[in-house]
Amino acid sequence: MTDPVYEMFWDCGHCGQKELLGKTHRHCANCGSPQDPDSRYFPPEDKKVAVHEHQFVGADVTCAYCNEANSAAAQHCTGCGAPLSDGGQAVQQVQEHVVGGQAPAASGGFRPADPNAPPKKRSKVPFILMGIGAAVVAVILVAIFWTQSAAVVVSGHRWQRDVEIQAFQTVNEGAWCDQLPAGAYNTRQERRQRGSNRVQDGENCRNVNVDNGDGTYRQERRCEPRYRSEPTYAQYCHYSINRWAHQRWVTAQGNSTNPAPAWPAFTVTGCQQMGCTRQGTQREVNAIIYQNPADGTSHECGYDLATWQGIAVGTPAEADFRVMGGGIVCSSIGGTDL
Repeated sequence: MTDPVYEMFWDCGHCGQKELLGKTHRHCANCGSPQDPDSRYFPPEDKKVAVHEHQFVGADVTCAYCNEANSAAAQHCTGCGAPLSDGGQAVQQVQEHVVGGQAPAASGGFRPADPNAPPKKRSKVPFILMGIGAAVVAVILVAIFWTQSAAVVVSGHRWQRDVEIQAFQTVNEGAWCDQLPAGAYNTRQERRQRGSNRVQDGENCRNVNVDNGDGTYRQERRCEPRYRSEPTYAQYCHYSINRWAHQRWVTAQGNSTNPAPAWPAFTVTGCQQMGCTRQGTQREVNAIIYQNPADGTSHECGYDLATWQGIAVGTPAEADFRVMGGGIVCSSIGGTDL
């Protein structure tokens, strides 16, 4: 079964006659002016006019000499008799709408934009939001890159050495039951949502007006699948397991290069049973303290041990400071941020 065909509407640009039929009224019924194909528009649902036994031969051809709209089957213009070989096809439109929806006011249909109409006022909201976004980006860039230079002097050193002590102990953890590690015990299960599936849940349908380009249009029913999110569930396990885990940090620290930094003393059992201890990770800090004489503030920058030991108290330097926040840029004097 073919889709039903209806007449497009058009308004006369010479006398202002409204809602002329695109297929039936090739000329204005009031003043006789020829139809302008660009003025065609879709009528509202309550005013549509069916075209019976319509034979579609293609989009209309506009006469290049008098702009008369002619059937695509015509060889010569019905308005001036000129050959139509140099003519151009009428612009076709597609308009989606909801059946039974409220029709646009005034003209009674969906009209194409009038090129001679004054420009519509645009909402200022998008421009305001763009301005706010640009301001936020500017503030972030300023905070990151806007710096100013200042003279500083080395006022001291700081070092710290940390050693992690691990213990072989019972640890309580959780995982999906199909991913339990070897050695897990005292398992307790519960049902949890693990994810979701995208499941089709009917269709979203709408009517679409399609301009045939010959003063008529057809209505097509177009549907797209609609989906819902359906949760999936699985068993989640709480369990105990015996493993090496963090117990404490052992720390040594100082405020000078002499005596040299040293790792803290500690003892571990070295066994492989419950309650046994072993050495874990290590971390170290070698910080130079810079004082800004202009405001009396102190700032720290990290260095490798050899460089740190070679920088004496009282050494002057030039450093960059962030204008927003006042933090020192350690890379500007060869250091690293702590």
